[in-house]
Amino acid sequence: MLPDDGREAFEHLFHSLVKLRLARISGDNGVENGLEGRVECRHDRDGSGVVGGVRQRAQNKRMTRRGFLLFVSLGIIWGIPYLFIKIAVAELSPEFLVLARTVIAAALLLPIAARHRAIAPVLRRWKPLLAFALFEIVLAWYFINAAEQTLSSSTVGLLLATIPLVAMVVAFVGGRRDRLTGVNLVGVVFGMAGVAAIVGFDVGGGELGAVAQLAVAIVGYAIGPAILARSLHDLPGVGVIACALGISAVAYVPIVALTGGWPTAVPS
Repeated sequence: MLPDDGREAFEHLFHSLVKLRLARISGDNGVENGLEGRVECRHDRDGSGVVGGVRQRAQNKRMTRRGFLLFVSLGIIWGIPYLFIKIAVAELSPEFLVLARTVIAAALLLPIAARHRAIAPVLRRWKPLLAFALFEIVLAWYFINAAEQTLSSSTVGLLLATIPLVAMVVAFVGGRRDRLTGVNLVGVVFGMAGVAAIVGFDVGGGELGAVAQLAVAIVGYAIGPAILARSLHDLPGVGVIACALGISAVAYVPIVALTGGWPTAVPS
């Protein structure tokens, strides 16, 4: 058991990372004390007019030290796994690797979510929760693992950088056309062309199947946030992620059993 101060620090770290993750995938421009503006006006005593001006927090102009550290932590935590996945799929099946990741993550997050009573409200919306878990974890994680059996981790990371571009298209198709302006459209076209040009030099004909698998994961990562923003945005973030991980772990137990994906030897 962790001491109280250690447990609180551990929970605080998880809450911060979950908030950063949800902010990233839902397109939120501010995280906690991030880019938050304030307009303050003062009135004279008789109410005749404004004697004060408009003040804006310095946080609008610079990133706080805490925000910077969380941003760097997010980049490391969500960037390194692709290297580790490449190492793991050399000895483990893609489906078992999904099971292992979801079981470990759910075991860590579910107690925290339960302590904050964040599970019951999420389970009441089980339909969008299931859809979110399907696209964001069940499909995306498997196809990333499968693709990394062939592609290098650097190529996978580069291709996954197209997720925001695909998310803009998903938002447009979903009716949020206010987010896709002419400038945005030009950016999407150039972004897609740039990635295609770079990856085209690093992907051979025999790797096109792996690229297609990764495309499924990219679309899943783009649809998942759309479901989150539409149906789950007002629920506790730690509860949504914890429940989605738990559901995915349960779903992969029979998948691994039916496919014979259990490891036959202890991985090196």
